[in-house]
Amino acid sequence: LLIDERKGRQVASALGVRFMGTLRLLVLARQKGLIPSLEAALERIQRVGFWLAPKLAQEIIEKYGD
Repeated sequence: LLIDERKGRQVASALGVRFMGTLRLLVLARQKGLIPSLEAALERIQRVGFWLAPKLAQEIIEKYGD
């Protein structure tokens, strides 16, 4: 299950459903070479309305590279 909402994650966890969030999916996609740039992907999802704290975006880019 791909989900980012806290309540949905809680329900999925209670039901034993494996899940991951959008950011983890993007990191994995970059690590596997499926997307050319993690930073560009983060910028794109923000442009279409995905809320992401600037500090968190920077931490992700610094930790997982681009």
